[in-house]
Amino acid sequence: MEMSQRVWRRSWKFSSPGESKVAVLFFYSCTFLWGYPTYLFWIMPLSFNTLWNAHATFLLGNALMWFLFLKASMMNPGLLPQHTDEYYQAIRQVYMAAVNYCRMSQNNEVCISPGPSREVLQSIR
Repeated sequence: MEMSQRVWRRSWKFSSPGESKVAVLFFYSCTFLWGYPTYLFWIMPLSFNTLWNAHATFLLGNALMWFLFLKASMMNPGLLPQHTDEYYQAIRQVYMAAVNYCRMSQNNEVCISPGPSREVLQSIR
């Protein structure tokens, strides 16, 4: 077996921990090979005459779901490049929003970890 085939096989099954595609492929196979055929061949023929509006809602909802899923998966996530001024400003804003939330929140279980001090945040760039 040549090298490119071995790399391809490993990349879709056992790639690095954050990039494994086994769960996604399992979801797709369950949905397209079991879920939709069961609906089309068993459920829909039995109840289409009485529950046509529920079937129409289901089909429109699924079409919308797949459209939005594909749109979201093809979009640019808008990640900031690391070690830039905008990156450190975004980190400061998230931290300050968390601090303000902890001050205003009555639930102290959310605010167990205080995080870095203001001096540490100001010393970052």
